[in-house]
Formats: sequence, structure tokens, C-alpha cells
Amino acid sequence: MRPDYQHLYELREDHGAQGAFRATPEDRVLDHGWDLLYGNMSPTQPVRLDHQMGRYLNDVVWTGLTGIVLASDRMIALLRDGGFTGWQIYPVLLFGKRSENIGGYHGLSVAGRCGPIDWSRSPKEWRGPLVPNGDKLQVHCGLFFKKDEWDGSDIFLARDSAITIVTEHLRQALQHLKMRNVSFERLTESEWRVQG
Repeated sequence: MRPDYQHLYELREDHGAQGAFRATPEDRVLDHGWDLLYGNMSPTQPVRLDHQMGRYLNDVVWTGLTGIVLASDRMIALLRDGGFTGWQIYPVLLFGKRSENIGGYHGLSVAGRCGPIDWSRSPKEWRGPLVPNGDKLQVHCGLFFKKDEWDGSDIFLARDSAITIVTEHLRQALQHLKMRNVSFERLTESEWRVQG
């Protein structure tokens, strides 16, 4: 399927969601975040996650660990009932600040795929320092991949990365139901710091 980059979005945490609940996964999965994200690992028992910070539970709970993201029953219902493709779930046990069990969440794996990000197609630009007297940053402007390397899924990963991308159709559905603690950046406007 040929992508229209203007209608594809990077799915990100909403850093404006103050007080958002964040979780820490148990030690046994710390080295398996990528496998869980890519759906290469099916835990034989639920993955335990404990309160890390924040108090407000949202539709998406981020962990700060690449690959381990939780989605609420409400979000999974939207994905399932809307016929959206490119996702699967695994069982989790989520615990709050007082070690109380919090139900209604699932580990989210992304089964959809596109090719790797082609950084040669992303112009480099300089951005002002993030802090006074800091260094300027060089960034790649836009995220692109080979047009024939997308499987057409509504939610998908750029190969060899944790960059999660959604279609316009899925973005609109998530926004229509006001899913909390997610944000979207149009691929053509996404900026990534130049490495090395």
C-alpha cells in the first residue's frame, strides 16, 4: 500500500497530561520491552506493573520503558469494534500507589509494519537551545519510509524502531472519543534529533 504521509501520524505520549499515572514493569520483562511491543513475545502469565508516579488513570498508561504501553478497555473496544488493524494485546496486572489492583488495562503490542525510517529523506535543520545558554539541536524534519514497505495497517511500527504510526482514520476515532494521554504528530511535521 502506498502511504500518504500527510495522513499518517506518529502516536506519542501527551506530555501535557499533568499528573498522569505512570507504571513500572516487573524486572522479568525489563529486557523484553521490544519483544512485547513488536508482538514477538506472548507472556505465559500476566505482566505485573506497579505505580511509578502520577494519580490520574488515562486511556493509555506509559511506562517510560520502550515497548511497554498499556491501553484501557475503552481503547481496546474502539480498536476492536472499529475494525482497526495492526494491534494485539497481552494480559497485565496493574497496581496502584497503595498496591491496589487496577483492572481494565491490557498490554498493547503493535503487529502492523512499515520499512525502516529513511533518514536521508528528512531534511536537517537547527533548533534553538532547550534551555538558556544551551546548545542548539540539529533535527530531522519529517519521517518517511519506502512507499512499498507498508502493510496497510491502521497502527504500525517503523521497522527497527519504536516509532508507532497511526492512520488518519484511527487518529480521528481516538480524538472523537477523547482518548486521554495520547498525542499525534503528522509524519511530515515530526522532528527527531540527529544522532551522532
